[in-house]
Amino acid sequence: MERKYQIILYGASGFTGKLCAEYLQKNYSDLNWAIAGRDKKKLENLKNSLNLDCDIFIAAGEDKEAIDNFVSKTKVVLSTAGPFAMYSNLIVKSCVENKTHYTDITGENHWVKDLIDQYHLKASENGTRIIPSCGYDSIPSDMGVFYSVQQMGKPVKKVTVYHTGQGGVSGGTTETMFTIGP
Repeated sequence: MERKYQIILYGASGFTGKLCAEYLQKNYSDLNWAIAGRDKKKLENLKNSLNLDCDIFIAAGEDKEAIDNFVSKTKVVLSTAGPFAMYSNLIVKSCVENKTHYTDITGENHWVKDLIDQYHLKASENGTRIIPSCGYDSIPSDMGVFYSVQQMGKPVKKVTVYHTGQGGVSGGTTETMFTIGP
């Protein structure tokens, strides 16, 4: 199926979304992509500040019609809008229904489990790739474990990962911390 866009970046006006938009603009000038999110003014400001040559889609996380509209026009949705359990359920559902690949930067493991339970079978059957957890929360530890297992040459029973850092967290990460129950 031919799609107008190769990627639509959802959550483009947030902290990580802006970084992704800058990266796409700088490194993929031949890519046909668009930005999407909940706030038209913020998306227009982003487009103007980065001098982006791309379309804008406005879609709140609960607006199925608006979500279906942008999801059906792209090959891949890259979502950076958290908390994902609040804002991405209908996006993933629409991706599976429209055979549009999906990836995000979530660290919300409880939500990822729900995605697998709800969409794995149908996505597998129709060839849709749903790839959550492609952000800083997950990739360093995943790659570290992968590398370690390769070096050891045998399965590992348990892995403990420690992280130290400094600085702050994005607004989406802060909001996620308040939405995850005990």
